[in-house]
Amino acid sequence: MKTGLKKFFLSGFFFPFTIAFFSPLFADPIYLFPRSVVQNDKVKLSDIARLPNGMEDREILTTPEEPIVLTPSGVSDLLGPTESGRVVLGSNCLVIPLLKRYSDSEILESITEEIISRTEIDRENFRIQFIDEETVFLPPKGVRLSWASFPKKLSAGKKIFHLDVWKDEKKIYTRKIRFLIELKMTAYFVKNRIAKNSILSKEDVEEKSFFTSRTHRDLYSGKIEGVTALASLEEGDKIRKKHVRLLHDVERGSSVEVIYREGGLVVVGKGIAKESGNAGEPIRVRAKSSGVLLKGTISENGMVVIQ
Repeated sequence: MKTGLKKFFLSGFFFPFTIAFFSPLFADPIYLFPRSVVQNDKVKLSDIARLPNGMEDREILTTPEEPIVLTPSGVSDLLGPTESGRVVLGSNCLVIPLLKRYSDSEILESITEEIISRTEIDRENFRIQFIDEETVFLPPKGVRLSWASFPKKLSAGKKIFHLDVWKDEKKIYTRKIRFLIELKMTAYFVKNRIAKNSILSKEDVEEKSFFTSRTHRDLYSGKIEGVTALASLEEGDKIRKKHVRLLHDVERGSSVEVIYREGGLVVVGKGIAKESGNAGEPIRVRAKSSGVLLKGTISENGMVVIQ
């Protein structure tokens, strides 16, 4: 009799706790992520939440065409009868569906319009290439797209522009996209070989426009007639600032002979030119002996005749 009561008592005591132990009410909870970016047709539970050890993953809904918010109670309703009592913790989860594929040409058309509207550059003065390694996928519906991280002035080279996704006036996603920008530039190109120390004329060069992804700040853009080649230049070379220089009969800072005439008296001295100039032009010279600043005119032989 005592043995039977004991068995009954033990079985009655442990049976409810056995049920409770294996019940979803006492199982480890599910923790929702605050945000989930989905590119598949179906949303899995693991896409939106951190699952406890041993819990089997499953598809819980068809991926929507526009961003939606899943609440903990809403996720509980999606779990099914076997997990209906499991606790779902965390804040709401924003599901961002990246289902719509945008072609390279669509992205290029959009960024080109943005460049024209936000900078002062004309369409014919730049070229742009899509060089991102991955195809662009974005939500199909219910969002607004806008370009960000835009410079005030467009420069050549590889650039990253941000395409922001907005929902209810809140930015919910950003896609970084890589581009290569080429700008139109103009330069002097050598027609035929030019020897060092040659004085250039219009016939020696051809002015042409070209597109480049490099920043050519060193291209020579001044008047080409009368400049001297500081190095030999080959056919097809772009003329850069370091290649040419406008040389004068007298260069600023150089030592010059100074001549002073008064009747039959001629006085010759030395001076330092304070500016550059050619024959017939006025120039200022500081006398080496006295330091006095003199005014004169450059003669044909490069001397300075004091007035």
